[in-house]
Amino acid sequence: MSCPPEQQLARLVSTRGMSAEEARTRIAAQPPQAEKIAQASVVIDNGGTLEGTRAQVQAAWDAIGASTGFS
Repeated sequence: MSCPPEQQLARLVSTRGMSAEEARTRIAAQPPQAEKIAQASVVIDNGGTLEGTRAQVQAAWDAIGASTGFS
């Protein structure tokens, strides 16, 4: 999963009750998004709508199923 850094910060503050500084510290402790994306087999961008995220998950699931014969 990937989303813009400002959205990641806002989500940590709103859903986890963290201060902005705590959220920034947590984000900084993780590997950079670009590094994680480069190593991923599938990347879902959940920076958009829920429907858009669901469509990406379904497309990835369908692709994985087709490549493994489990479609």
